[in-house]
Amino acid sequence: MKVLKQTIQDQQRIQYAFWVLVGLIVFCIIAYVLMINKTVFNIVRRQTAESQITKVNSDLSELEAEHVALVSKITPEYALELGFTEPLNPQYLSFKDGGDSFSLNTTH
Repeated sequence: MKVLKQTIQDQQRIQYAFWVLVGLIVFCIIAYVLMINKTVFNIVRRQTAESQITKVNSDLSELEAEHVALVSKITPEYALELGFTEPLNPQYLSFKDGGDSFSLNTTH
């Protein structure tokens, strides 16, 4: 009777260990699938971000070229055509060392 009881307990332990291992394997498979899924989504996001960066860089290059073209058109003669004049009494603002206050300087 004692041997039979011991055999039943051993078999229950084996079944318990078997189901623990099956549960662990199922958990590992689910974790693996989730990690692969996350990796694929991250790759897609990175590719999307790279394409957006390329588009922004292209737009930036166009804007920089436009800026250079506009800046090259600004000359003293063009400013005079628009009605700007040389100041007769220039005044300058200068900041003190701390940067909290400034003073007005006039040159004659």
